[in-house]
Amino acid sequence: MRRMKTRQATKWTTILLTLLLTIYACSPLDQPTLPSTQIPATSTHQQTLTPAPPTDTSTATQTPLGCITQPGRVEAGKLESTNPAQEYFIYLPPCYDEKTDERYPALYLLHGQTYTYDQWIRLGAVDVIDDLILSGESMPFIIVFPDDRYWNLQAGLRQSFQSGPDRPYAVLSVEGLAPYWFEIEGSLFLSSKGNLLARAEAYYDQRITQRLILQPRVELNFAAQDVRENRIGSGLSDAELGLRLRYEIRREFAPYVGISWERRVGDTARFRRAAGEDAQGTSFVAGIRFWF
Repeated sequence: MRRMKTRQATKWTTILLTLLLTIYACSPLDQPTLPSTQIPATSTHQQTLTPAPPTDTSTATQTPLGCITQPGRVEAGKLESTNPAQEYFIYLPPCYDEKTDERYPALYLLHGQTYTYDQWIRLGAVDVIDDLILSGESMPFIIVFPDDRYWNLQAGLRQSFQSGPDRPYAVLSVEGLAPYWFEIEGSLFLSSKGNLLARAEAYYDQRITQRLILQPRVELNFAAQDVRENRIGSGLSDAELGLRLRYEIRREFAPYVGISWERRVGDTARFRRAAGEDAQGTSFVAGIRFWF
């Protein structure tokens, strides 16, 4: 009797286990969920619902389309701070007035010594630059065409210490830069006695270094009349060839040394020989060149 009860208990146990396994197999598996504190609900909501701030174009500087297709312009000017005043032409690229905050590179074009400062403009440089800028092949830039003709008029006094009586002279001279970078100077001298003399000089600066300069030079002297007390004859009185080497401590201050060969001609040579002097000679020179 007892064995029968045990068998019945085992049978019901087996039925219950089978029923539980069947129910478990048919039920969906539980999926783990993350705690709500790890991903705040408001994070996704802000990213998807908050629009990007609109771009404020009301204050943005827009380049007018008109100036992009228009060529640049050329203006004339004068720099009053130099003496004499420096005249120039200046090329301003397209949209120069509209782009007030933009900085431009500058190109300086010097004219030839026998021309004027509109030379590059007459050769068509402005048209070429306009085409390059408007086509986008070049960035905009400024061009300056300065007047590179340097001729100065000078006046002063000269005290002569030559052989014979010393006399003061009033001096009027002009100097400037000739073609091929030759410096030219012409001077007139009027003595207190009324004697009129003239001098023409030409020289060329050949730079050996930035400070050391070799200067060949030629000088011709003339007289409007005989000045016998100074042994000067009328016409061409003498010619001089020289070579100087100077060192520019500053451009305004430069000591120099050199050699000079002088030849007296015409009546001047005759007066010198009559006084027992040579008509020609070589000498060494030294001095300081300065200006302010």
